[in-house]
Amino acid sequence: MSRYGGLATLLLLAIPNLWCDTLSAQTQPEAFYETGLALIDSGYVDEAFTLFQQALENDSRDPYAYIGLGVLEEAREPGSHSAGKYFDKAIRVDRTCAEAYYRFGIHFTHVKKHLFEARHMS
Repeated sequence: MSRYGGLATLLLLAIPNLWCDTLSAQTQPEAFYETGLALIDSGYVDEAFTLFQQALENDSRDPYAYIGLGVLEEAREPGSHSAGKYFDKAIRVDRTCAEAYYRFGIHFTHVKKHLFEARHMS
């Protein structure tokens, strides 16, 4: 199967749920988020970035879009400080979003680990 064959299958399964008229506004951000995470896990980082950007264009106060961008940055560069900025933005946008706090905590643990390793390797 070609690289895009798997992506096409994934998107064919996900897209009907994203734009379905009956999908409530409450669950649409989570649908974008879950699809974006699946794209990252499958190695389609650029496609995930585009999806999260589209989610922000739809709603700039969507914490899941910011979380997704943070996860994307973590995938590109573990311990990246820019990932933390996205998680922080998600928390500032919606202080009740548990996923934002969870991801920020994981990120902080990675950063702390990288700092510890850097100190002890020099």
